[in-house]
Amino acid sequence: CRSPNYLFDDPALDGLKGYERLERPILAYCIADDDWGTRKSVQAMVSRYTASEVEYRDVHPSQFGFKSLGHFGFFKRGRESLWQDALDWIQVRQDTQTQPSQAEIDTP
Repeated sequence: CRSPNYLFDDPALDGLKGYERLERPILAYCIADDDWGTRKSVQAMVSRYTASEVEYRDVHPSQFGFKSLGHFGFFKRGRESLWQDALDWIQVRQDTQTQPSQAEIDTP
């Protein structure tokens, strides 16, 4: 790995320091056949959201009736069962969450 901290090591991206201020639940998918989105990689990225509660989902393509998903498979047409899973997660939290704070809105 050329940059273990990925974009967090880029000095030109100083605005990324706001990650630790986000106080929203996060659903993080770890896709079994995604060489870049391994559980370890996803945990490293999400670890910067220190004020957020994180729920990880380890997904095997066959769980949703697919042969493979890969890195961008979640976003392809025909993956509605995955989208529904994410939507259900959002809807459960929609009524229980407060609105974003002004600091969250103003953070670039």
